[in-house]
Amino acid sequence: MKHKILISVVLLVAAAAVSCFAYIRSERNAMDELFNANVEALTMDEGSSSFGPMCSKTGSSGSYYMKLCSSCTTFGRYAMDQVAFCHN
Repeated sequence: MKHKILISVVLLVAAAAVSCFAYIRSERNAMDELFNANVEALTMDEGSSSFGPMCSKTGSSGSYYMKLCSSCTTFGRYAMDQVAFCHN
């Protein structure tokens, strides 16, 4: 009888640990997606007359969709290491 209770407790603790891990991992992914969406929204041109969208000064390869500052003509995936705004 004690052996069955011990097995049940171990299985319950293992199930709880797996559930917590899955929950924490899904929350982290949701925050990463929200951050990326906010950065991409900030890089888009809002129609300002003096400044255009954000641009990458270094041109380092990365995961953010923005223009390269030297040309400010085409978008690409760049790192968020040094950024500026394209001038219209």
